[in-house]
Amino acid sequence: MSTKHIGIEQARKTLGDLVREAEAGTDIILTRGNSRRPVARITLLEDTMPHLSHSNVEESNRIVAEIDKQHERERGVETLYSGWHREGLGLSPEDYVAGALGERGDDYDIEPLVVEFRDAVNAELPEGVSVRGDQVFGPEHDRPEVDLVEAVEAVDFWAIAAKHDRTA
Repeated sequence: MSTKHIGIEQARKTLGDLVREAEAGTDIILTRGNSRRPVARITLLEDTMPHLSHSNVEESNRIVAEIDKQHERERGVETLYSGWHREGLGLSPEDYVAGALGERGDDYDIEPLVVEFRDAVNAELPEGVSVRGDQVFGPEHDRPEVDLVEAVEAVDFWAIAAKHDRTA
């Protein structure tokens, strides 16, 4: 197999010709700048692809399925676990906060209180699980045990509320 070095700019102008040369067996090395530093290769695809025999196709399929599963985990494929309302906590974190404050709600800066409360609840949930809006999401695979009510009860709501009390 012969080898040919060519700058990237020249390769852009002659890509079709380079592909034909690669099909004919020439290994094309793309270089960058005045240093002519090799950065990429155009080569016949068949020369780079592993060949599978019938005897190892089943093992290859198993490996590909495991790789796909790992990619889903890495991409953070998520699913809906629960809803705030399904756990008997009100319609949403905002509703929970309003219910807890009752008639004194006007004494508090509600928006930042809700944000801090939601963040505190998220800190109590397992890694990768979070409350967004009024729903709880987490990883589709390797699903952890999630108890939203327990997470809410672990948060010191009144300590958070005290930071946002406009009358204090």
